[in-house]
Amino acid sequence: MEVQKEKSRYDDYLAKERIQFRLQKERETNEENLRKQEESIQRQEAYKRATIEYEHQQKLKQDRERLINKFNIKSEVERKNFDITEKKIKVKEVERRQTAKEIAVVGIQLVGQGMKEFINDKTMFLKLLMGLTGAYVVGYGFKSGINLVNKYVSSRIMTPKLIRETSRVPINFFYKYPIKLFNKYYFPKKKDLMEGIILKPDLEHQLRIVSNAVINRKKHFAPFRNLLFHGPPGTGKTLFAKQLAKKSGLDYAIMTGADVAPLGTLAVHELHKIFDWAETSNNGKIQILFIYLKGLLIFVDEADAFLRRRAGDELISENLRNAINAFLYRSGTPSNKFMIVLATNAPQLLDVAIQDRIDEMIMFDKPSYKERSNILLHYLLKYCKPESSFIGRIKNVLKNPTIIFYKIKKINISQIDSNYIDDIARRTEGFSGRELNKLVVSWHDAAFAKDDPILDKATIESVLERHLEQNRVKRNWNADQEDYFKLMHPKL
Repeated sequence: MEVQKEKSRYDDYLAKERIQFRLQKERETNEENLRKQEESIQRQEAYKRATIEYEHQQKLKQDRERLINKFNIKSEVERKNFDITEKKIKVKEVERRQTAKEIAVVGIQLVGQGMKEFINDKTMFLKLLMGLTGAYVVGYGFKSGINLVNKYVSSRIMTPKLIRETSRVPINFFYKYPIKLFNKYYFPKKKDLMEGIILKPDLEHQLRIVSNAVINRKKHFAPFRNLLFHGPPGTGKTLFAKQLAKKSGLDYAIMTGADVAPLGTLAVHELHKIFDWAETSNNGKIQILFIYLKGLLIFVDEADAFLRRRAGDELISENLRNAINAFLYRSGTPSNKFMIVLATNAPQLLDVAIQDRIDEMIMFDKPSYKERSNILLHYLLKYCKPESSFIGRIKNVLKNPTIIFYKIKKINISQIDSNYIDDIARRTEGFSGRELNKLVVSWHDAAFAKDDPILDKATIESVLERHLEQNRVKRNWNADQEDYFKLMHPKL
């Protein structure tokens, strides 16, 4: 019984082995068939690619042979027909030249015959000659007239580009404001020379002498004198130059030396335009178009930026050198039509020839204690305590018409008296007039920073401390700059 079971199990095992062997054989057979099919496909693809490439090469070869044959045939035809083509070209060119020659001969004959008849006709010849002469004269006269008008407009009416500010009347001022023009230039108001300017007594006395000298020379048509204003910035040089022009009955024109160098080659031309423009001032006579031209005061601010030394350690460009030479040429002869006022913070940098052009030098120094106190009071009343009278309010409305649409707030000045202003003047030692002006303006702004504008000691002290600190910083900067200047210019 056991033997029978063992035999049955063995038979099952053999049957399973045979099935697995048969399946293995089938898989191997399928894989082999698949591999053979892939190889067959690859061989077919390779054969197809080879066939296509061969056909392409054959086609290229045939096209090349066809083109060569075509070119050879065309070349052969051209070689055979060369003589015939050459003869055709020569015949055509001969005909063209003959035709052109005949046309030229006929044209010359016609022109010659016409000229002969025209010359024999004296009346026609004279008319042509007079017509050509008249056309030339009219054209030349028209061109000269345009140049003359352009020169007149540019030299008498238009303001030169280098002039930043001037009191001289522009052309449109006459027909816009004739009454104002008449009152301003024929009935000028007499104002004090030092109005709005607070300087040391000795400097004020010297400036009054200079002003009287300018007035007397203008009245007697004597040449004007050239002046040099030098000193620290913000000490009133520009302000006094304007006042001097107004008091002396002159127009003023302000230019800046720093504007000259950037012009390059045009600097000389623009400088000549300024002096041509100044030469049109006839010292009190009525000009064409009824424009009343007076003497002119040319104020050159920051003159050291332009009229620098031409010889020394510092090199200047050729264009700036030419501009200085042009300025020297035009200012070499005293004039009764214009005067020159130079202003600089560094007069030692001016060229020697420029120094020779100066007739009088005036030193504008920083204000002393008394002047500082007067300046502070002047600007405090001007900015923080405006005119309250009826005439004063009318003047303010005329100057600023928009204030009639706003409710004016007045500053309430508290705890401020002359003794306190004197104390501030002592503490602001070394301040210039411009710095004192800015200080008062800062007080004004600080007061209006509050809902209820009030200017008291606390507000003044906070602003003053800030400005004193700024002044100390500036002094340190200036000390460093002076040391650097001495190092770079040991000869000065």
